[in-house]
Amino acid sequence: MNESSESVSGSTSQAIRRSAATIVDDDSAVELPQRPLPRVSILWLIGLITVSAFLFTMFKAAGDGYRWAQLLTLLVGMAAGTLVAYATIFLLGMFLDGTVGRLRRPRFGRDGTDHRTSLTDRSTLMMAIASASLFAGVADETRAAQTKWVGGSYPAGRVISDFSLIVGVESSPGPGGYRTLHLSFRPTRRTFSRDHRLTVRVSSHSRFKPRLAAETSQSFTLPQGAATANRRMLVPLFGQSESFKLHAFEDGRRVGEDPLVLPLGSSLDDKYAGQQLTIAVFDPAKIDPRLVFPDVRGMVTILGSNPTSRAPLPEAVKTTRLTHQDAIALVEQQVQPAWVQFRLLDPTTPPTNWLSYSDLDVIVVHDRAWQAIEKRPAALRAVKQWVATGGNLWLYGESPSPDALADSINPGVDFEPLPPKVVPDPGALKRRLTLHEDNDTSALMDQHWLGSVVKQSTTYGMANAFRKRQEIYDELTEVGHPILDTEDAASLSARVQTSDYGLGKIVKIEDPDPFPGSLQLWAALQDFSFAENGISWFDRMGLNYQAGDTNYWRWLIESVGGPPVKSFLTLNTLFVLMVGPISYFFLRRHDRLYMLYFAAPALALMVSSGLFGFAMLSDGLGTKLRPQQWTWIDHEHDVVVRQDRSTFYSAFGSGELRFAVDAFVMPVLPQSSVERGTYGGDRIYPGGRIRWTGEEQIWSGDFLPTRSQVQYLVTRPVVEAKPPLSFELPDDSRSPVRITNHSLQTIGPLMYRDNQGNYHRIETVSSGQSMPMTSASGKELATIIDQRVLPKLDFLPNVRSGWNMYYNSIAPGDERPRIEAFAEQWRRGLPTGSFVGLGELDPRRFAMEDVQVGEGVQVLLGLSR
Repeated sequence: MNESSESVSGSTSQAIRRSAATIVDDDSAVELPQRPLPRVSILWLIGLITVSAFLFTMFKAAGDGYRWAQLLTLLVGMAAGTLVAYATIFLLGMFLDGTVGRLRRPRFGRDGTDHRTSLTDRSTLMMAIASASLFAGVADETRAAQTKWVGGSYPAGRVISDFSLIVGVESSPGPGGYRTLHLSFRPTRRTFSRDHRLTVRVSSHSRFKPRLAAETSQSFTLPQGAATANRRMLVPLFGQSESFKLHAFEDGRRVGEDPLVLPLGSSLDDKYAGQQLTIAVFDPAKIDPRLVFPDVRGMVTILGSNPTSRAPLPEAVKTTRLTHQDAIALVEQQVQPAWVQFRLLDPTTPPTNWLSYSDLDVIVVHDRAWQAIEKRPAALRAVKQWVATGGNLWLYGESPSPDALADSINPGVDFEPLPPKVVPDPGALKRRLTLHEDNDTSALMDQHWLGSVVKQSTTYGMANAFRKRQEIYDELTEVGHPILDTEDAASLSARVQTSDYGLGKIVKIEDPDPFPGSLQLWAALQDFSFAENGISWFDRMGLNYQAGDTNYWRWLIESVGGPPVKSFLTLNTLFVLMVGPISYFFLRRHDRLYMLYFAAPALALMVSSGLFGFAMLSDGLGTKLRPQQWTWIDHEHDVVVRQDRSTFYSAFGSGELRFAVDAFVMPVLPQSSVERGTYGGDRIYPGGRIRWTGEEQIWSGDFLPTRSQVQYLVTRPVVEAKPPLSFELPDDSRSPVRITNHSLQTIGPLMYRDNQGNYHRIETVSSGQSMPMTSASGKELATIIDQRVLPKLDFLPNVRSGWNMYYNSIAPGDERPRIEAFAEQWRRGLPTGSFVGLGELDPRRFAMEDVQVGEGVQVLLGLSR
């Protein structure tokens, strides 16, 4: 019974298998062969794993910044994207053709038409439309990049908050300082429904890996019931920032999922363009619509020239004066083909913190706009602080008078005519214009891979592409263009009043509209304003973030951060003697020679641990500080400029650096601020942290790293201030000059030179004390301005390898801030009415409280009344 049932079941299963394996077509009655299941071989698995490992390695290398991997990743992405795009468009074409969902499609129609041709044509049309849309978007982005503001809206997409944020960034920033972000908060309804306490975080990014980058954060309050809230935020400039990434937080929670990305690197007017001068112009039409914006073509020709390239003469010879719209468009929308760039400012909303001007060299303002600024004490103080640090303020117009202008700046300020010696005669002016050269009107070109900006003509040749400067000069002469007007030195100097203010200068041009102005006028102002302070921002500040600064090595803390070589050699010698002959003879004498197998490793572990601990503890456990405090004093205008060069070394990288809210903080680097040749971008998140509070800016993170020396140059001007010392000149020549110390620190030794050229000296004067000075000789200056004040540059390591030199072609220079440069000049002899001396360190100027203060001194120098 069992055998029969098994035979029946076997025959039944065989029949089922034959039925499943055989499929008969009703039309053709052809049996289709059975398709075997796919088999995965070992070789196929090995190949799949190998390809996956290669792709993973390539993507990882691309993320780490290797160019070959990034190129391969780009090619793979392009190939994959092309396939996906083609498949998508092909399916879309099939949908439009009505073929999707059909099981069968005849290859040819009844009339013999090939349907595949129609389908391909529709797919090709879709691809063309997609390509046109893509290029149209790129064109729109390019046009948008030419506007004054580069901004965006946050949060993107569906707004789930009670507000939205629009961000604007000022274009044409300078080579350093702070960049202003304009934040406009708007309610989603008519007003804010409640109070909002927001924290905005902004990180800067560039295409190359930065050596120094920061995330800046600041908190704002949006009051309930307000219809809008406009705020400003300052972001430090450490070189080129090609994009900003912004996040907003409320009650510790992020507002919006995606950050707002502000692209700044699409054109030169969005970032530092290599200019030697950055000039801001206040729009006078904002105050009086009848006023015309300055025509800056003459300023470009004179101020935009450097030793290697001359700025072009204006070739529109028949246009004697640009209209208001054309003049403002020249400043707002165009990058000048010269080494000077402009920024447009609104006098109705002037900045109240002078750091907003910290990257500028010149500010041009009409009298009417100046009167509007005077009505805002905080804005007026900001301009005065900027001038005190070395800025140049150029005012023009018929009113107010120089006396009224002096009273608005500081009572008792005296304006004097422009020195006639700085006015070039017509012959000297023509030689200055180098009329035998070409009038190079080519645009500036950003060679970002070398960290420089050059004229296009120097790269592409462009032979015979420009007109001769002499030809254009003759045409300007023929039409009588005002740009070539000249006058005698006495008449020009009479209508230009000047005054020193701190480290800067103020110029008053008594002319309602001195534009485009004569080239003679702008050449005279250039020679006057930049004769002492230097023509560029680098000259005034003594920093070059594009190249680095060798002055960094003068101010390092000695004997920290390096290995204790002599101590290590001594300990290693003792270890060798201990583990070798001493252990051998000792254990042999006690018949324990076999313990060498245990004693040697134990001694090695103990000594190695001791060396490691000694290295860690040799530099201490806290933070060391080497301060050098500079104090520039202008008695006539009651201006004090404090500049601190501070070098920090933290054994464990803990703590924060705290600076005043109006302190100009500049990290000092021995080389370029970016590593060109190593790509960065948005994937490299800044390690530095800058947090703005009501009264402080707090720097932390990478700004105080572990076991590394970092250096900062901090400038803080104080206007309308009581000077820390004063001099009392006697009526009788036989009486001594008296000095009074108004500071909290002891001052001395100090030397002073009166208006008759006589030197006076004081060894020490305590706080609040007044003492007579003794006669001295100019040779004694060497005992005051010694190596404590200006250390020698004995050790200069080579920080530029062959690879680094290729991508960073600009070599670090030995730039010094103007105060240090004055001390270097005054070592050979003090000008009349000036002084220089030493004093105790002021601990209130330290960026940290709990620090180990090393060698340092306060240097006081300046001009007396």
